[in-house]
Amino acid sequence: MPDKEFTPTGGGASLTCGVDVRTEMGQKVTLPFCIWADSSTSGNVAETDAADVAKDPQSVNLQEFADKAAKIRSEVRKPLR
Repeated sequence: MPDKEFTPTGGGASLTCGVDVRTEMGQKVTLPFCIWADSSTSGNVAETDAADVAKDPQSVNLQEFADKAAKIRSEVRKPLR
């Protein structure tokens, strides 16, 4: 799936999100991720869940995942001093 820009629900800076599909130890692994970079931070968030590891990449709700990633981003961002 190609990466796309998502604005978190409720607003905020956009994130680039996508779904990485790879094979590890002979098993398909579906891995949603979001990345960002701004003047003070850069980061990435990926999610692995045993229940969803073989999920169809097209069925991943990237807006929902972008909202989760935005919450994490807000917790780790620190203002420049």
